[in-house]
Amino acid sequence: MTTKSTVQLALASAFALFASPAFASGPVRQTLDVGLSDPVVLDLAVAAGDVRVAYSRDGELAVSVSAQDANGKEISEEFSGRGMTVEQDGPRIRIRSISGQFPGAAPKVSYQIEVPFRTEVRAAILGTGNLTVIGITGPAALTTAEGNIEVAYVPRYRVEARTGKGKISCIRIRGEAYAETGSGNIVLMEDGPSRAVVKSGLGSIEAGGVHGSLFASTDKGDVHVKAVLYDTWKLTSGEGTIRIEMPPHTKFNLDADAISGGISVERDDMKKPARGIHQLRQEVNGGGTLVSVHSTAGHIFIR
Repeated sequence: MTTKSTVQLALASAFALFASPAFASGPVRQTLDVGLSDPVVLDLAVAAGDVRVAYSRDGELAVSVSAQDANGKEISEEFSGRGMTVEQDGPRIRIRSISGQFPGAAPKVSYQIEVPFRTEVRAAILGTGNLTVIGITGPAALTTAEGNIEVAYVPRYRVEARTGKGKISCIRIRGEAYAETGSGNIVLMEDGPSRAVVKSGLGSIEAGGVHGSLFASTDKGDVHVKAVLYDTWKLTSGEGTIRIEMPPHTKFNLDADAISGGISVERDDMKKPARGIHQLRQEVNGGGTLVSVHSTAGHIFIR
């Protein structure tokens, strides 16, 4: 089965996981012919609103927009006509919102963009809004000032996801996954080499099925990794607990320190450390890949 057909089959479950934004009556839809020979490059920057980009069919790109004013009145046609621009240069599509076109509070806007499988996405929400991307080859560079980012089923290229405040979920990113939030949780599931950073405030990192190296760092949140060890892991937390779960008989070198916390080992293939230790260095099952763990004020659990 090809990579493309695998992704297409997986999209049914993906659509269940990531529900489409709720459109009010009368969304406006525009369809563009993008051809089949070249990958599509989608370049989007909007002031605010929810954005959803998902695979639909090859050869065309469709933009649906729903907008309501501050009183909840449907203004999708007006917004499509003078509140945003859609420009095309062959397979390159540029979408922008235009500020100051409507009096009073800014309209509430939702964008749904249906794209071919071979699509690169550069998307930015300059204000508040959630961003969802499903079922493209990538690469993808996704940012929002405040809001959640959900990205899934990107089988080839790098994904970068950044939000000032909000949750980031990366699911089945086969290239490199980079997730950074100022404050919020990060979930990495069945991804390739991954880097996750919670820069400040509360926010946890959960990683499962990482197929490659992993760097995870939080300020005041926990880190939980449950995966087969393929490459180096470096896990750090300022004030949170770090929990590591690996299959039995895994070969690795552990380098762990908890400055004011403790270290607990709950594995039959490891030597149990003395109670109250703050540093543990051990070759497990003959040694192997490095697992580096550091917590300033939290506890470290090895399972």
